[in-house]
Amino acid sequence: MNKIKIINKISIFIIGFFTTITVFLLILSLFSFLNLLKISQNKIGVINIIIPFLLCLCTGIWEEIVFRKFLFGKLNTKLKSFWLSCLLTSLLFSVCHYPNIGYNYISFFSYLLGGVVYCVTFLRSKTIIYPISIHVAWNYSQFLFSLPMSSGINDGFFKIGFSNKNLLFFGTYGIENGLVSILIRLVILIFCYYIIKLLPKIFLY
Repeated sequence: MNKIKIINKISIFIIGFFTTITVFLLILSLFSFLNLLKISQNKIGVINIIIPFLLCLCTGIWEEIVFRKFLFGKLNTKLKSFWLSCLLTSLLFSVCHYPNIGYNYISFFSYLLGGVVYCVTFLRSKTIIYPISIHVAWNYSQFLFSLPMSSGINDGFFKIGFSNKNLLFFGTYGIENGLVSILIRLVILIFCYYIIKLLPKIFLY
């Protein structure tokens, strides 16, 4: 792999990563403006920022290679149907999270939609780097904003306080237990869809 391709792949990762983080920030800021939540800053060390990122990076790479690069790629080639292949792999992706304590019907649809987002960006960008960047940023945002993730408690750079935990937000499980996760995923899909259209072809091949 030459230097230009390496630079292109790094650029794609940065674009996808910061697009996702930005969407999180914008939507949470909107809810803060509406007085539905409060955002404050935590004092944490650099190591508390780096280690979660590395964990999210490893998870994102592993899951995208398995579910999108391998399973979706194989099914799409065999079935010759993007949406059927996308739906099947996204269903499997969602069901694989079922063992997490607190997983419910909202979580099911949130993960399902997440799988669709990753499949669409994989197909549109023609590189696994793009869905990896979105997946990593999705997980890392939950650390960054101290949001529970799969029932695990996080202590990140920002602290989110909710005036009322309900279906719009979530309980102790995490953001995938709230309807807001559906909204965030849809906005990420729209943003990334159009960003990919604007990227020079040299970045995507």
